[in-house]
Amino acid sequence: MTPYFSILIPVFNKAGQMDECIESLKAQSFTDFEVVFVNDGSTDSSADDIARFCAADGRFRSVSHEKNSSVMTARCTGMREAKGRYILFIDSDDVFSPDTCESLHELLSERPVDIVRFDIIEEPKMHLRAAEKFPEGEFEAYMQGKISPTVWKNCFSKAVTERALSRITPFYSNMAEDLFLSAVLYHCAESFAVLNRTFYHYRMGSGMSTVYTVTPEKMKRDMDSLVLVADNLYAYTDRYCPEKRGAAEELIKRNMRYIFLLRVWKDSDPVNLADVIFVLNTDRTRWLYEEVCREVLPALVRRRFRLTDDKMDLVGAKYDKFTWFDDLGLYF
Repeated sequence: MTPYFSILIPVFNKAGQMDECIESLKAQSFTDFEVVFVNDGSTDSSADDIARFCAADGRFRSVSHEKNSSVMTARCTGMREAKGRYILFIDSDDVFSPDTCESLHELLSERPVDIVRFDIIEEPKMHLRAAEKFPEGEFEAYMQGKISPTVWKNCFSKAVTERALSRITPFYSNMAEDLFLSAVLYHCAESFAVLNRTFYHYRMGSGMSTVYTVTPEKMKRDMDSLVLVADNLYAYTDRYCPEKRGAAEELIKRNMRYIFLLRVWKDSDPVNLADVIFVLNTDRTRWLYEEVCREVLPALVRRRFRLTDDKMDLVGAKYDKFTWFDDLGLYF
């Protein structure tokens, strides 16, 4: 029998970290769903945890990659394996509210749209991210950077995921992979709805939300991944919506800025920071290197040494209020 929902969980080395997520799924008031784990070549005991979950609940099943293939590929594998009429994504350390499936089922029974967007909350700060309505259309708004690329803020019809899968070849990407995948899914969808209910509880502190002391090697890895995402996004737009190529380039630039700031804003070592910035001095990211040197570096120096505007003037450093991404809470 076809389940109404397929809930897809990519897993890589998450042993002992999935219980809260699984309990939130078992607590759903609407029970007509399946859970599909995609074990992406884990080298810890994640497979044992998955086997335990599947043995305890007949709605749970798993597929495995022999070697780590990245979140991007794991999501695509999950979409191919899904049997449900609608698909939800959840990361293994996040949770759904108990009424998630029930509320979505009620809406979709009346309005069987391709994509439903809903609210999420970021924990522990309890920052609500509400799904907005856009008169220009979701794909247009997405390409303008108005909609977050995270796939787990949406419920997708099986028809949309099948259409998307027919147009793409998965590639290895653990950085901004949803930037590409969401663009394709939004472009393939024909109808949308917004449900302003908070279903997804995003646990800050893992994945891209983690703020750590970046090394030049880590920055290079992140930017190399983003360049690969860019190449795939440009290839897709060139083939299926060439009028959006310029918007795609701006979307990539916005996300490169975002990831750079997320990685460096707490770095207090000026030597390391200089090495990290120099990583950007390549043919594909030189525009960002120049922007950082011109706009970001003075702000970082000002914060690091607690310089006043007067002192910045004394050393001849031009300083304008830095507003790349005010919503990150990066105060200089």
